[in-house]
Amino acid sequence: MSIAYNTGIPAANNNPSTDQPNMLINTNSINTWVAVDHIGFNVGGSQVSGQHAQVTYNAPLGANPNQTSPIASLYTKTDSGATQLFFQNDNGASFVRQMSFATPTNLVNGGTAGGTLYKIPLGFLGITIYAGETASFSGTRTVIFSTPFTTIISSSVSAQTAGANVTVTAIQNNASLTIGTSGAVAVNWIAIGVL
Repeated sequence: MSIAYNTGIPAANNNPSTDQPNMLINTNSINTWVAVDHIGFNVGGSQVSGQHAQVTYNAPLGANPNQTSPIASLYTKTDSGATQLFFQNDNGASFVRQMSFATPTNLVNGGTAGGTLYKIPLGFLGITIYAGETASFSGTRTVIFSTPFTTIISSSVSAQTAGANVTVTAIQNNASLTIGTSGAVAVNWIAIGVL
């Protein structure tokens, strides 16, 4: 939506009646502009004119804004194929936090476990979840993370069949999860950490 506005009104040498039509356009445009994402003028009840109703970003940035002190930025950019919300403080590139949960990415599990592998960034926490399920197997199989963790916080596995015994037998270099089973069974698994 484009909002009309006339600059230079009222003009210094004009009779006010000459500029009245343009001043009316400007007054009405201000009323329209204030109501975009805000509570507009002349509202009743508990609503307060001028307060935010929501915040809408026009388009994602192509890169972090990298402001300098004391300026910080709240902005959107594309991550994992979707527009996400980010915050960057006045330290610029050294502090960027995703504020929204990204859409899970369905990745190819390059390990021997087969099945699915999802990557779910948790944004502002700096934490990522890898999760999935394996094909049915017996013995040990490996899930390889698409990007290794720098730190693993937790991992867990569960059998899709009641009574089957499954365990996490190893985590190698924060890059893979080895799962062991006592019999042919499909397994749900999860690993949480910092990339």
